[in-house]
Amino acid sequence: MSQPGSESAWVVVGPHEMLATTKDPDQLDDLVLRLLRTRGTMSLSALWKEADCHLWELDAALNRLKRRGLLIESELQ
Repeated sequence: MSQPGSESAWVVVGPHEMLATTKDPDQLDDLVLRLLRTRGTMSLSALWKEADCHLWELDAALNRLKRRGLLIESELQ
């Protein structure tokens, strides 16, 4: 292991196993819509906890739904 300030460095050998697993985009879109229909307005963090996926996957799903006109995003008051 390298110590702070030492000359050695870590080497990345590949993604963590959990990062290699992704959700089906269509199923994730359906899940987001279902959650919003049943619970109403939700924060991104609340959606993320329920979706059990990578944050980038949820972001992509939200963008897809916005482009299709199925979702409106606003700041929490």
